Amino acid sequence: LREEERVTSEGTTENASIYTTQSMLRQELSLVRLAEKLGEQQSHATREDDVQAAIDRANERFAKQGSRLSPDQIDALRHITKGDQLSCIVGYAGAGKSTTFKAAKEVWEASGYKVYGLAPTGRAAQNLEEIGLSSQTLHKFLKDYHDGRSRYHRNSVLVLDEAGMVDVGRFNDLLQAVDHLGVKL
Repeated sequence: LREEERVTSEGTTENASIYTTQSMLRQELSLVRLAEKLGEQQSHATREDDVQAAIDRANERFAKQGSRLSPDQIDALRHITKGDQLSCIVGYAGAGKSTTFKAAKEVWEASGYKVYGLAPTGRAAQNLEEIGLSSQTLHKFLKDYHDGRSRYHRNSVLVLDEAGMVDVGRFNDLLQAVDHLGVKL
């Protein structure tokens, strides 16, 4: 992709070129194009009243502990419950993503959607189960999809945890399934 030589702090020259294969480049470009398309499609609208009610309920639960949703969590909740077919949030462990998804689940369910969890590992799927999401591994979801046994449809929302652990090829397969099934991811 780019040939480059760099001088190290010791004064030696090293190769800092970036390499890839044509097939990997095609997969990555396909993934980016499809993600952009899904991010622009409005398919899973929710109501602002439901979002505010979920925020209020979460704050009531946290008030007992002397806490409340942070402004970042509220922003993330509003972002992922917009009508986009693909929405993403990123955060460090312990940043409150699970709490945000619990509130989002309430919003989506109030809008008539069924919410399910996906994860690249069985342990991560169990973590989603602990916050109330019926979950499975991404591998099982894709196998069922390719075998024609997918139970998901336009009224489904899929929450993918640990997305950074998913390889490009599998992520591309997932986004193609999302596009074909009409689900929100």
